[in-house]
Amino acid sequence: MSKLLLASFCNIPTPTSSPILAISTPLKKNSKIIPINIGSSKPISTATGMASGNGKVFIAFISEGYWVSVLDEKTLLPVFQYKFPTSQDIHSMLVDGKYLYVISTGTDELIRYEITNKDIRNPKTIWKASDDKKENHHINSIFKFRGDLILSAFGKSRMDNAWRTATDGIIFNVTKGIILKDKIYQPHTVTSNGEELFYCESGKGLFSSMIGAIKSLDGYARGVQFESKNIAYVATSVGRSKNKKSSLIYNPADYGHKNGKCGIHTINISSKKSFYIDFGWFANEIYDLLLVNSKVNEQKLFMNSFLKEREYLSSSISENNGFWNYVKGKVK
Repeated sequence: MSKLLLASFCNIPTPTSSPILAISTPLKKNSKIIPINIGSSKPISTATGMASGNGKVFIAFISEGYWVSVLDEKTLLPVFQYKFPTSQDIHSMLVDGKYLYVISTGTDELIRYEITNKDIRNPKTIWKASDDKKENHHINSIFKFRGDLILSAFGKSRMDNAWRTATDGIIFNVTKGIILKDKIYQPHTVTSNGEELFYCESGKGLFSSMIGAIKSLDGYARGVQFESKNIAYVATSVGRSKNKKSSLIYNPADYGHKNGKCGIHTINISSKKSFYIDFGWFANEIYDLLLVNSKVNEQKLFMNSFLKEREYLSSSISENNGFWNYVKGKVK
């Protein structure tokens, strides 16, 4: 394996030590898949944003608080974990030189940390959507484009934290303080192919450019990684709808009928053709995607994950979780 696509999974029904899957690229039906243990001392039900830089991979996760796990990018083995002291409900991260930018969704802030070889320190609020340190706008992704920091946010909900009522989502240039696009229904994962910006309009299951929709997908669209200028990997999750015929797909945490699939789509931007691989055997929700250049020892990496999962199994983890589906060969 060399170029691997990492997929983070959130709201996993049964906790695991390995909420990340490493998948060989380009994606095929027979792509190699390895669960990645991220070094937490306790089981994890949610991993969210990922970022890479300076030879490291940063993965946000929840386990009795909000954490980041730092892996060696070449080996994908854990280096250290850090519990965020001020950030809450981390949804996205960006590495820029010696800094780690963190979207603190729970406090409506963009916070910058300094990265060292042993920890992450000196948090500084760079921008905030509101002053009361509450989740008022559901800011959820961060990307650097042509020197500017760009983020996505749902905007204000019409009811307290009822995000299905937030219909005026935005793509916002933090550096210049301007809205680049508005009236988006639940935007996520603002990103770029190096030439233009793209994002997911999650509530409509759309992968879009700033000009318009590129592809309609079966599920709650969230998580994008470009393989090249013309090829994008886009993830979908099982969302919720008012009924099975509804064109709107609410956040998976909402109530309603299950709608859509959990998997990864390889999309050709020019032809609009796509190829899909299902990951519903592992969990119902993918949060983020990240390409890394790794020269992993597949056996060592798997055994590291396997031994930790077996240790958890003896205490609180169910043998019916996604990891054991993988071990038993239940991969579709």
